[in-house]
Amino acid sequence: MLHAIFHAGPQPMSHVAARLQVSPRTVTDLVDGLEGDGYVMRSEHASDRRKTVLTLTTAGLEALAEARRLRLADAGEFFAVLKPAERTALAELLDKVIAAAPPRPGPTSG
Repeated sequence: MLHAIFHAGPQPMSHVAARLQVSPRTVTDLVDGLEGDGYVMRSEHASDRRKTVLTLTTAGLEALAEARRLRLADAGEFFAVLKPAERTALAELLDKVIAAAPPRPGPTSG
């Protein structure tokens, strides 16, 4: 969830639910925990009082950076068996596959 909010910026909870392809109720439960831990904050939408906007806090950004650091360390160990040229080729191929992938539809809600 932190990743989704980071890449799309502050956004309504319903948009996060659609992006993660989960129900709005699931997002509410997750946000309750993340807010309690100090990783996200809720605020009122500027033009629609029915919507709640999610924003990452400094602690949320730090947690996201640490998770990324750990993922990269794991990936480095996992792909160490490949030569540098092979890693470059693999990264290029994966970028090509990701770029060609159609967007996945998510649930629609306010």
